[in-house]
Amino acid sequence: MAPVAPLQFSLAERDIQAIVDAYKEEPTNPKYAFKHLLFSVTEPQFRVKPPGVSDIMWAEAMGKLEGMDSTDRERLWPQLVQGFKDLSNRLKVPVVYFRHVAFWLEIHVHSFVCCFHVDG
Repeated sequence: MAPVAPLQFSLAERDIQAIVDAYKEEPTNPKYAFKHLLFSVTEPQFRVKPPGVSDIMWAEAMGKLEGMDSTDRERLWPQLVQGFKDLSNRLKVPVVYFRHVAFWLEIHVHSFVCCFHVDG
């Protein structure tokens, strides 16, 4: 029987290193566990595969896109979200947008009501 070379790291150390690698938030870290493709409304000129997305991850997202109805396929595109910061930024965008729409509606509804105000 041939001699077996000693392991540089124990199995426990490798498991711990795998967890540490999964939490390293670096754009080029292929082992980073907190990345996902979410669909966003995207202009056609910006529809490209985001850097850092594996071919498998991209194929899954494109398969989901193909399964959508045509109106959604024309508007939506996979956007890479990495970590809690990206997810938090994504959640803030609709809030800002809806506040803008609510403000716009408030102004226009108020001016519409004022036009039809009858004293009497």
